[in-house]
Amino acid sequence: MLSYDKLFYKLIHEFGFSENEANLSIEKIQNFSEEYQLFFMNWFLSRTIPSLKVGSFDFEEYMQEFDKNPIEVFILFNWMASNEEVLKIAEKLIQLNYQKNMVERTVKKILRFESETKALFDDWLEYGNEPEITVENYTYRMLIDTFEMKPIGAFITLNWLIIEPETAKAALAKGKR
Repeated sequence: MLSYDKLFYKLIHEFGFSENEANLSIEKIQNFSEEYQLFFMNWFLSRTIPSLKVGSFDFEEYMQEFDKNPIEVFILFNWMASNEEVLKIAEKLIQLNYQKNMVERTVKKILRFESETKALFDDWLEYGNEPEITVENYTYRMLIDTFEMKPIGAFITLNWLIIEPETAKAALAKGKR
């Protein structure tokens, strides 16, 4: 059985986590699926990196490519593996040539979309339907054609226009996203 006291100590002393980061990580690890609890426990006891894939994401490759410690990668992979929506969005981002190091942050933004934006995004993701929406005089198509945004960037910007219209409009007026 995994000792969380021992893990807490190792997170701080071997991986350089702050106490707060260690506590948050342990909380996430305690909520791992049973499968990931076993993967994690095996790694923790043996320090052998698992041959683990989630969709097109390879554990060892991801860890090395982005200089992440195994604990961060376990947390990310468990999140993707235990949530079909997260994995579907992550795979779409990879399909659209997003860099893998941007995937986690972008997925989190998408999951925080306002309900109107989320419904349009889900329809686009599932069926490829281009949304017909105007927010503060900006349309999805305008953001793609005029501002040369990728589809995901256009959705993120539309959502930003909904939640922070003045800030978003000022940034768009300057040519920023």
